[in-house]
Amino acid sequence: MDAGLPAAQPTAASGRGQSSRGPRWRRRRPVLDPEPPTLTFTDDGRPVITVTPTDFVACSYKSCGTLRPIEEVTAKAPCPGCGRR
Repeated sequence: MDAGLPAAQPTAASGRGQSSRGPRWRRRRPVLDPEPPTLTFTDDGRPVITVTPTDFVACSYKSCGTLRPIEEVTAKAPCPGCGRR
């Protein structure tokens, strides 16, 4: 042994009741998955989809009803549901 070096000091964790493996983790409550929203259906069995009224327009040609973005309508792009402009 070298007399010029100080003796090794015990670590702060040892001897004080703390684990030297790191912090202990507490078991947390399980996070519940949110329930999916219930769908509303029309009389003919189609689901009702609610969107903001300013973003989409429904095609009115022969009850097509395809929702189209306003940008497509103003650009006079054909409807993806029925092909009409």
